[in-house]
Amino acid sequence: MSKGETLSSRLTAIIIELHQSGTVERKLLADKFHVTERTIYRDLNRLSPIVESAGNGVYRLSISARTELDNAIPRMFENHHNSDGKI
Repeated sequence: MSKGETLSSRLTAIIIELHQSGTVERKLLADKFHVTERTIYRDLNRLSPIVESAGNGVYRLSISARTELDNAIPRMFENHHNSDGKI
């Protein structure tokens, strides 16, 4: 896996975890992905339009990002159903 693919995969996983859990801790993310906290800090800064600090190394999705994801996910599944309701 290339460096760009690793970064992309990690950013995607962070967004998914934030959506599922509500918050994430920078230290736990560093341990999970086997990278430094500084690397996770940079990753979270890359996501700053949709991720915000809750303080003490804890991060959450911004309200607008959470709303957008909550609305987008059901639409994604609706678009995969055919006319008889099957995927």
